[in-house]
Formats: sequence, C-alpha cells, structure tokens
Amino acid sequence: LRLSATINAMKNLSKDERLTIVVLSLYTLASVMSNTFVNVYLYTYTSDLASMCLYTAIRISMFPFFFTIAGKIAQRKGYSFTLVIGLVGFIAELSCVLSLNQYFGTTPSLIYLIALICGISEGFLWLSFNSLQQYASDPTTRTSFLSEVGIYGNIANIIAPIVTSFMIDLSPSDNEGYATIFKVVLVVYILLAILGYRIKTRCPNKNFSVLKDLNSSKKKDPKWHFALWLTFVYGLRDSMVLMLTGLLIYDAVGSSGGLYSRFLALFAVLSILAHLFCRKYLKRSNRLLFFNVSAIFVASATIVLAFCSNTFGALYFGIVNAIAGSIYGNVYSIITMNIISNYAENENLTGRVIAKETYLSAGRVGGMMFAFALSLLLPSNYLIIAVTILSLMPIVLILYADHYYKTRDLEAKHV
Repeated sequence: LRLSATINAMKNLSKDERLTIVVLSLYTLASVMSNTFVNVYLYTYTSDLASMCLYTAIRISMFPFFFTIAGKIAQRKGYSFTLVIGLVGFIAELSCVLSLNQYFGTTPSLIYLIALICGISEGFLWLSFNSLQQYASDPTTRTSFLSEVGIYGNIANIIAPIVTSFMIDLSPSDNEGYATIFKVVLVVYILLAILGYRIKTRCPNKNFSVLKDLNSSKKKDPKWHFALWLTFVYGLRDSMVLMLTGLLIYDAVGSSGGLYSRFLALFAVLSILAHLFCRKYLKRSNRLLFFNVSAIFVASATIVLAFCSNTFGALYFGIVNAIAGSIYGNVYSIITMNIISNYAENENLTGRVIAKETYLSAGRVGGMMFAFALSLLLPSNYLIIAVTILSLMPIVLILYADHYYKTRDLEAKHV
C-alpha cells in the first residue's frame, strides 16, 4: 500500500491510460469544487429538496440524447473534441450560476435552466470519459486501471475540500465563497480542455446503433440483458447519492460549508484506502464475495443518514460509503466493462457504452422522480420513505447478480 506501489502501477499502464487518469482526476477536482456546491448554492435559494430532485432529474434526462449526438461527432472528430465541447458547456453553466445568482431567490424556476445546460454538457463529457475508459484500458489491466482512477480521483477529492474550505473561511459569507470557487473552477476547466487534446485514443471507424444496443432481449443475448438491468438497478440507488445525500449531510453538519468540506476530505482519504485494497486484493475468484458484502453496507449507509440527520448520521454514511461504496462501485464497473469488451472484435463499442449509460440515467431519473412524486403525495415524510426504498436497491442488485451467475453456470454444465 506504499506510494511507490501506486507510482509503479501507473508506469505499467499505457500513455493514454495515464493521460485519461490525469484528465479524470482534474475533472474530479473541478467537479467536487463546483458540482456539490452548485447543488448547495442553489439549495440555499430554493430551500426545497423536492425542487432539487426535479433539478437533478432534468439534468440527468439530457444524458442519453447528448450521449448519442456526442458519439456521432466522436466518430468524425475524436473523443478529445467531444470532451472539449462538454468542458465549454460547463464553463457556460458556471457563468450562468454566477450571473443569475441574484434572481434564484425570486425566480426559483431558473435552476431548471442550469439543469438543462449542465445535462447537455455532461452528456458530451461522460460519453467521452466512459468511451475513453473502455477503449484506453485493457481487460488484463482493468482492475489496476480502475483502482488508479479511484485513487487519484480521491486525491483530488481531498485537495478540493481543503481548497474550498479555505476559500469559504476567508469569505464574508458561504455564498460569496462559492462564487470564488466557481471562478477557480473555470481556470481548471480551461486547463482540462488543453490536456484533453493530447489523448490519442480514437473512436473506431465503424457504425453503431444505439437503438439496437438498447435492446436487452434475455433470450438472444442474456449477458447484455444482465449488464443493462444491473446498471438500471445500480442507478436507482445512485440517484440518492447524486443529490439528496450531499444535501442531507450539509443539513446534518448545521449548514456549515467549511465543516462540510472537511468531512468530504476525510471520506476521500478512506476511499483511497479502499481503492488501494481493491488493487491488491480484489481478484476474479473473490469478486462476487466483495460485491455482496459491500452492497449490504452500502444499503445501510443512506438509511442511517435519513433516520439520523445529525453528525453521527453524516459520519456513518460518509465512512461506509467511502469504504464499501468504493469496493461496490469497483466491482460493478469491472463486471459491466468486461461484458462490453466481449463485443470489441466485431463492433464499435460506443453504442454499447451509450446504451449502458442510458440505463444508468434511467435508473437515476427513476429514483429522482419517485422521490419527487412522494413529495407531492406525502410532503411531511416523503424523504424517509424514498431514501429507505431506494437504499435497498444494492440488495436487489446482488440477488439479481447471484441469480444470473448461478443460472449461467448451471446452463454451462449442461452444454
């Protein structure tokens, strides 16, 4: 678990794998500094979790459409080009947040304009990132590659809260501190755009059909059916993590931006240790065992936070999600990416990547809209019900995975 081991692991990766990790880490630095605080920044004006659910649902619903548009552009221009388009969109989003901040209090619906711009930008960006991870990484080094992505991403997760906390503490108010953060993030995005052009991995010169790859016929292609529905269920729980848990932690620490930043830094350290653990001990033979155990802890994390909306709840969620959530997410990524790699010889994998991300977005939007619908039906206690039900999705996911692998192995014996 020494630092030298991490450096040596990076040396064993290809140039594009290393550059992809650098770009992803810098993006993580910028997004942690901005996205969480965009949510908090907008939440301070709306003071309504239901509106923030709808904001996030609108943002995520843009993904599938712009994944597809970005994929077609990447065929001609490359992933570095679509990456830069996404970054320019983020610059536009932050500029709107800064220029419209005085109007959010009087016209709360303006947050949905921000959601629209953010969703379009992320569609371009995440198509680029997910395709680069799929194409730049090799199945033989994928566990190491994903672990390094997690390790360096969490180093960025440590740096970002320290920087943001420093900026907030030196500002007259939290909101003024957030405005300073957004300006710094603009500079990081410009640097990212320059680095993005150095990535040489290209989109294969083959056509792809998103509609065909969205077809998840269990009889014709059981492993692809499994990958897509595994992703959908993963997205249902992920909807809570994307928005509500961050705001619940913010409320639990007394709406203190500085304390919130320090908590995020602590959780990032624990997540780095979890990814180091995965790199050293996660093997094909024990992958499902780690998946099952981590899923149980992950399910408990948001339930505890919802019922204990205090510092204890925030700490329990953060610690468990940092450790178990990292292992859970790592195994999920390995399973789905390896399934997609099976089609590499005969297909342009961009369609598969977009289809998978569409199912992930559908799960996330489904979770958000479920919480929003409950807020209309049961306004006083919708949050507890929504978080509890969606938090149980990792249990559903591992039961589904266990059933699939047992069925597959049984069928293989009879062949």
